Amino acid sequence: MPTGRRPGMQRGRKAPGIPPPETSVLVPLDGSEISASILTYAIELAQKFRARLILLNVAGNDQGQMKANDYLGVIGSGLGAKGVHHEVLAQQGDPADEIAAAAERARCELIVMSPHARVDGGVELVGSTADRVIKSSKVPVMLIRPELVRSTLRHWTKPPSFIVGLDGSALAATALEYATSYARRLGSDIVLVRATEKPVTLGGAARYYQSPADVAMEYLKKVAVQVGELGIRTRCEVFSGPAEQELVNAANGEESAIIALCTRGFTGRTGWVLGSVTDRVVRSARHPVLVIPPRAAKEIAR
Repeated sequence: MPTGRRPGMQRGRKAPGIPPPETSVLVPLDGSEISASILTYAIELAQKFRARLILLNVAGNDQGQMKANDYLGVIGSGLGAKGVHHEVLAQQGDPADEIAAAAERARCELIVMSPHARVDGGVELVGSTADRVIKSSKVPVMLIRPELVRSTLRHWTKPPSFIVGLDGSALAATALEYATSYARRLGSDIVLVRATEKPVTLGGAARYYQSPADVAMEYLKKVAVQVGELGIRTRCEVFSGPAEQELVNAANGEESAIIALCTRGFTGRTGWVLGSVTDRVVRSARHPVLVIPPRAAKEIAR
């Protein structure tokens, strides 16, 4: 992380006798109860990652930035009293642009935020700020609906399972790389999921060919062996249904889980076609969703 003091940045106090973390988690705060509830989850996640929290507020003018400094100062004081490593940052500009830029400058490994769902024709969608952050960020984004925070933390008596959908594409494999990195540090297991076409009854010689489900399971098991060599417990699940729904079903079957997605995946009929899929997964899942933006996927591919 850069050591120079940046405009609007206030360093939090270090917990006595404990070296500062080498990695950071960014949490955008806008003063609302929604963002405050997300902070509760981010604190828990950062502590498990042994990461520093960076609290960011983006204002539209000088007066707003002054209020943001006061607001962040109050929150920072509370975190400091609990021994939580943190920094606070009040900026001016476009929220989505500043969130992505701040995460990149501070070399954060994760942004934790609410999807700030909006209603479009009666359907809840990922809000414009979160959507734009995902499109421009080089850092993975953890989306959690505020109403899920309490139940998520209550069930976090053991490390959450990472649910990863694989379709054979390079981008889907990128989600697995990030999930593997986080799982190793949290002590989590990984559930590999693949959706196939619905089975059909075959007759004659066709009965001797492998079914799509068999082929999918064979593929997942090969991947599971590679992940297992890293000391991570893995399980494989093959479903015949809409990819995004099966991903959610796999997660909802876990007491504690995090769904990992890339925002662009395979475009085939049964693949992890993301974008609108991200909306549907965030809307229906009972667990946080780890979204790997296109630029983050390119970073790991280098």
